[in-house]
Parts: sequence; structure tokens; C-alpha cells
Amino acid sequence: MKIPLAARFAIFGLTAGWLVVGLAWVGLLIELGQSDGLVRYPGAVRLTEPEFRLDFLSKGYFRQSGVYHTADAWPQVLNWYARYLKLDLDRRPQLTGNCFHVGDTDAMIIRQSMGVTLCSQAAGTTIFVNRTLTLPR
Repeated sequence: MKIPLAARFAIFGLTAGWLVVGLAWVGLLIELGQSDGLVRYPGAVRLTEPEFRLDFLSKGYFRQSGVYHTADAWPQVLNWYARYLKLDLDRRPQLTGNCFHVGDTDAMIIRQSMGVTLCSQAAGTTIFVNRTLTLPR
């Protein structure tokens, strides 16, 4: 049985489209899995294993979080995160006890929400980082 040329083009187009979508998903998952270094303050020690939540995939978003510690004081750490992650410090960091929270949202094709909480301690600063990537709907 001979398949008409138009049907062959349609099958090829659908197959290529699904292949592109599948490769994009795989690329996103690999990037997320290897991106711990993107949110870790230089020289900070990881206190917990980074949490990488895929169970939210059915709801259209991924979550990633990590906890770190550095001997540096919180203002230095805050300035680094503000520069590196392009966080808006014009909106004053929220203060809770000895902890400061800043966050921002970057909306391109995939919306990224980043939150950083810095807790000042006698031995330095503990850093809590939360990142959520939301897929377009």
C-alpha cells in the first residue's frame, strides 16, 4: 500500500515536532539537575542535598531548593545574589528576625521565580535558595 505524499509529509512533521518537544524536555531536565552551581554562593558549603521536585510536573512547574552556609556576612552575600541573579533590591528585603528574604520573577518563555533567604549567624550566613520554573500554558 502506497502512502500519499501529503500524508507522508504530515507524518514526518508530527514526528519531527514531537521529537523537538521531547528533546526540549530532556534538555530542561538535564539543566535543572546540573544547575546547583548556578544558585550557590561562591565558597558556600552545601548543608543539604539539593531538592529537585518533579512531582509538580503534571501541574506545569518544577521546584528546586538548596541550603548552604558561608563564613561571609549577609550584606556581602546579599549583594552577590543581587548582582548574579539580577534580583531587585529596590524593593527592600523582607526582614524576619535575623533573616532577610529577597526574590524576583523572570518571565521569558519559561517563567522563573527565585527566592533567597539569608540568615545572619555568628559563624556567617545560612542561605536558603528556592527556584520554581513554570511552563507556559
